[in-house]
Amino acid sequence: IKLGELIDQPRRLRIQAFEAQQRRKLQQEEDRERKQATMRQAMAKASALASANAKVHGALGWLWQTLAGGEGEVSEVRRFKRKPELALLVSDTEELRKLSPYAWRNMGCSG
Repeated sequence: IKLGELIDQPRRLRIQAFEAQQRRKLQQEEDRERKQATMRQAMAKASALASANAKVHGALGWLWQTLAGGEGEVSEVRRFKRKPELALLVSDTEELRKLSPYAWRNMGCSG
């Protein structure tokens, strides 16, 4: 806004514009704070999920290694070898990087 345009406006319009601008700033600040609170909650949930996943992996990792090695109950070993999703449990990061997007998509849709 140029100074001439600002002076040409009646005083009440300038005051209304100023108040509207202040309300917009307050609303934007509230929106930003609300968004940050939502992000903090999402991060806390993700952290809790990662912690739970780590506990499960720690508790059952030995079983997955045993089944991947072909030891254990025959039907469970066969099931473990047949499902590529279960093989992910004992794969290292290098093997996971080698998987194609097609393989990932198929594992997600196998039901």
